[in-house]
Amino acid sequence: MNLLSNPVFKKSGSSVPENWELFSPRDVIRPIMTLSGDETTLTGNGSIGVFGALKQTVKGVKGGEGYHFGVGVRADDKVVDVHDTVRVILQWKSDNGTVLQTDYCCRFTPDDTWTRLEQVFKAHQSASIVDVNLVFRWSPYGSVTWHDPELIETSAPKPRKVTVSTIAIGSGGLDEACELYEIAGKRGSDLACTTEFLTGFIESAEPIPGPTSDRLAVIARKYRMYVIASIIEKRDDLIYNTSFLLDREGKLVGKYSKVHLTEGEIFAGITPGNEIPVFECDFGKIGVTICYDNKFPDIHRVMALKGAEIIISSSEGDGREGGFTHNIVAEARAINNSVWVVGAGRSSQNIGQSGHWLSRGTFIISPEGYVLSDCGKMGPEVQTREIDLGRSLLGGVSLAGMETFSDVWREARRPHLYAPLSTDTGRIKV
Repeated sequence: MNLLSNPVFKKSGSSVPENWELFSPRDVIRPIMTLSGDETTLTGNGSIGVFGALKQTVKGVKGGEGYHFGVGVRADDKVVDVHDTVRVILQWKSDNGTVLQTDYCCRFTPDDTWTRLEQVFKAHQSASIVDVNLVFRWSPYGSVTWHDPELIETSAPKPRKVTVSTIAIGSGGLDEACELYEIAGKRGSDLACTTEFLTGFIESAEPIPGPTSDRLAVIARKYRMYVIASIIEKRDDLIYNTSFLLDREGKLVGKYSKVHLTEGEIFAGITPGNEIPVFECDFGKIGVTICYDNKFPDIHRVMALKGAEIIISSSEGDGREGGFTHNIVAEARAINNSVWVVGAGRSSQNIGQSGHWLSRGTFIISPEGYVLSDCGKMGPEVQTREIDLGRSLLGGVSLAGMETFSDVWREARRPHLYAPLSTDTGRIKV
């Protein structure tokens, strides 16, 4: 049953559809509304700041339950960017009108006549009211037509739990790594990863598939676990710093070759990669970076835009400020892109710390930037954590609070203003 009253926009005594209102914070930016049959159109009033929403308040929603929202949208050719102009916002409220959670319907599905916005949301546990806002903004002469809105109770989105292990190896190389991958497998890991230069530097270059991937494939098959490893790859006459992904059957899913090389790698004759892939696993999409890549925020943003939910960072370590910045950079990448960041580094004995082991860059960081697991000052170690890719990152968040890239920032981005990111190298001009 559609919980929205008057989804056909039947006109009341005024010019506003019955049970709907036209909200705008200021009269000078209020859009023009017209009704035609079972459609309502909002049109710009000539101001670049035009902003308004066709709004309806629905009472009696059930906290913690799932709700499917959908609406048809059609923009005319004067709307420069439909993603910039159209926004659907659901505000879940308590009995007294306090906003408990804000959700954004950002999934556009075009068809022949209408673009359909559809998504399933989980109401806040304490919600009893939801405000549905069909927003039109920032198109001074454009028009957007709304058709067939619906809000239907349904099953709430299910958790998407994934067990992730990150491995800090010492000086034992592949033999040690295999023992630690075995530990990860025995813990029921869905995904396990370890450090950069797993088998050594350029003297250890080998093809992929090759001896190392073949050996790790046995472990992947044994535990039905995705495995990521980073080695020096020999490809034809060139060598690359490459991470590879094996699936639960031990088959090669794909490879990523390090895009940003250090001077040491360049002078050693390593060739940079020229692609930023995202890999599809049975639990979701992942991206992979290698060490120095993490100093460049652009690569993480590209992966997030391609749908990556977890970004794996294999690393030899970060020497800046004695390694102090490594976690900070990783936390920033997680927050900026609302992704899980899983770092896999190397442990080594720090003589200056009375023989303690120092693990560099082996951690699991949530999309909010919390370090949930960190090998810290331990020897070769496996850190394992169950994470939930299906949880709402907007849970308990109001418009006045934090927003997340995965749903909101993806639509709030204004790429036409970011041209220098691709056209200006930022290099010093003389």
